[in-house]
Amino acid sequence: ASVSTMDNLFPTETFAPSSSANKDDTTITEDNKEKREALEKWAQGRGCLFPQLKIVDFKHMGTGAWSNSDIQQGTVFVTVPYHLLINHNTALSTPPFSTIKDDLKGLDNLWITYLFLIQQKNDPTSQWAPYLALLPHSFNTPLWWSRSDKSDLAFTNLFDSIKKIKQALKKIHTDIMPS
Repeated sequence: ASVSTMDNLFPTETFAPSSSANKDDTTITEDNKEKREALEKWAQGRGCLFPQLKIVDFKHMGTGAWSNSDIQQGTVFVTVPYHLLINHNTALSTPPFSTIKDDLKGLDNLWITYLFLIQQKNDPTSQWAPYLALLPHSFNTPLWWSRSDKSDLAFTNLFDSIKKIKQALKKIHTDIMPS
């Protein structure tokens, strides 16, 4: 099982939200209530443990975890069984990826995982459907900005990073879906 503790996430003895956090950002809403309840039931029914946490929607930040009490240093606050982890090993042992393992050789493990997530998100029978249903449908990050908005970043490290990521995505697409 994968175990997370406050010790390995936050090396200091205390953790508190940033004082610059906007109060509206931590306002909990009723958005996606049915999906969140389905995810909690699904996760707990498959051996996930998160006794001090509740899955909630924050007004301006989307879905996340919330605790009504302090989590003490050293406390295990999330346990996820290995069979529920989503990674390249999971992808390569799950159809249809398990049937095309040889075709995926040489492809970076991270890209295999990304492709697996896309495939599983589009499969309503996926064992991870309750989790995937809560993932965002869009992003407002520089990678997805319009060409003119990205041009404002010209001559910055971020612009160069975006360019490299986009080239890598195009290569992956070409490798997997040749014309």
